[in-house]
Formats: sequence, C-alpha cells, structure tokens
Amino acid sequence: MAIVSKTSRSLTKWQIIRRFQAVLRRFRSEGKLTLGEAHALAVLPEFMGDDGAMFPSHEAMAEKSGASRRTVINALNRAYALGIVKHTPRYQYDRQLGKRVRTSNAYEIVLSALQQVAQAARHFMRTVRYHLSARPAQERPSSSFLRPERVYQPPQMTHAEMLAWCLKEAKAT
Repeated sequence: MAIVSKTSRSLTKWQIIRRFQAVLRRFRSEGKLTLGEAHALAVLPEFMGDDGAMFPSHEAMAEKSGASRRTVINALNRAYALGIVKHTPRYQYDRQLGKRVRTSNAYEIVLSALQQVAQAARHFMRTVRYHLSARPAQERPSSSFLRPERVYQPPQMTHAEMLAWCLKEAKAT
C-alpha cells in the first residue's frame, strides 16, 4: 500500500505527514473538521510502516492523540466522508467460530484532490446503499427507552372556540 503522488514518484513518510497536516488544516479552516477530529487524525501517518501500510487500532490512535476512542471513530468517519482517508476492512478466518472475523482496518491517506472527491463519492454511495438496504422502521423491534412517535391530531376546536375556552378557564381559577 505505497502512497504515490500524481507524478508517480513515491513520497517519503515526512512528506506525507506534512501534506496530510496541510489537508487537515485546510478542512479545519473550512469548518469541515472540528479541532478534536483534526488532532485525532493528525496521528494517523505516525503509524505508517516502511511500505506505507497503516493498521492502528482506535485505542492506539486515541492514546497517541489524547482524544477519546469515540472522538477517533467520529474523526475517521468524517475523514471517510471527506475522502481524505480510505479504509479497507481486514478479515481472518477463525477456526473456532468457523467463519471469517473482522480483525482490523487498513488505512490509506489520500492526498490528491481528485482522488479525494472520488473516495468521498464512493463512501457516500456505500452509505446510501446501506441505508436503502436497511429494514423499514415498522419491522424494527421497539426499544423501551425510546419515546413513542407522536401522532399529529388536527385541532378539534376552532381558534375562536379555543380562545373562549381559555378565557373561561382563566376566570374559573
């Protein structure tokens, strides 16, 4: 997973870090990233190996950046939506369970603006596909901690009748 620029020459780790920080500053100044998200994402290139591969856990990124695990997850989701980070889920076969199990993510930093737009579009289409394939709300089990949906009922009185009733109730008290 080597990261390559538009001119086909490989970039050094420090060039990638500096360019990625510039991208983060730009999105931060445009209001597309919060300060916490930018700090959480800034540590991502530090996990890069010699071959350009990055496999940090959310916990490792949180520890290195000083942010919470939830902030790291939110930052990565925002980065996927902006197209500046590409992730590929990694799976491994678990003999005990008899199936493939997700172990980690492989991350790749996207520096080219054109590739960022393409990556953001891919992420958006995956999100739309996921939401379209989700079960309708009627089939979802109801949770006891959620408020029941309020049903709109049209008023039974006219405006004048409502005012008269309010005045009558006000005099009664």
